Amino acid sequence: SAGYDYNRENNSCDDVDECQSDTACPSQSTCINSVGSFTCTCRDGHLYNSAGSSCDDINECLESSARCPSESTCHNKPGTFTCQCPAGYDYTRENDSCDDVDECHSATQCPSGSTCTNAVGTFNCHCSAGYDY
Repeated sequence: SAGYDYNRENNSCDDVDECQSDTACPSQSTCINSVGSFTCTCRDGHLYNSAGSSCDDINECLESSARCPSESTCHNKPGTFTCQCPAGYDYTRENDSCDDVDECHSATQCPSGSTCTNAVGTFNCHCSAGYDY
């Protein structure tokens, strides 16, 4: 019967590992062999289509599973999503927040003879006495 091969030497039915076949399960799924059968499970971020013939990407940005900060933009990716914060902010997954970037940590933001001052979402360059910007 399906899932077994007859073994003449042992006069027994041996389990067939259907997962050895590349076509046992659709792409973006994992095959799990069991005695006499097998199961296909869609990978994270994927769901069986209505016909059960493929694992389709879930658009987490349209689902409640995407937890991006309100000031950010959600971008769907195959099997996952990313949150893009506005310029001057970095996304921190641990806090699910857009955190201000201190642009003044980069020595190249302001020209020589000036001082960099970080501001929320941006920065300002202030010329030292005797310099024009």
